[in-house]
Amino acid sequence: MFRLICLSAIILLAASYELRGGGCSCSDQQLGMADCVDNDNDGWCVDVDCNDNNNDLNWTDQDNDGYTTCPNGEDPVDCNDVNNDLNWDDVDNDGYSSCAGDPNDFDPGVVPEEKGGGS
Repeated sequence: MFRLICLSAIILLAASYELRGGGCSCSDQQLGMADCVDNDNDGWCVDVDCNDNNNDLNWTDQDNDGYTTCPNGEDPVDCNDVNNDLNWDDVDNDGYSSCAGDPNDFDPGVVPEEKGGGS
């Protein structure tokens, strides 16, 4: 068991969780408080899940590329959370990321065809 703190815009709960595949699943009761509610069974309680009706939208970064499927107001939402080669990093600094259609993000001379490039 790990002790984690779930932050909510309204309340702060100390909760007991078991880690599960990058997210956390609710176990037991939240230290004497109401049970953790996870409507979509993605391992994120309703008070912290960005969309508790869709288990594909959550804070778990499944492909470890630094992006999740939840909007945070700063970073774009992961375009593909099972393939870390598809992300918003512009590795070759050509103005296009793999999520924006860059076919080779390691070669600045290769950009999406509709932008005047080709592979």
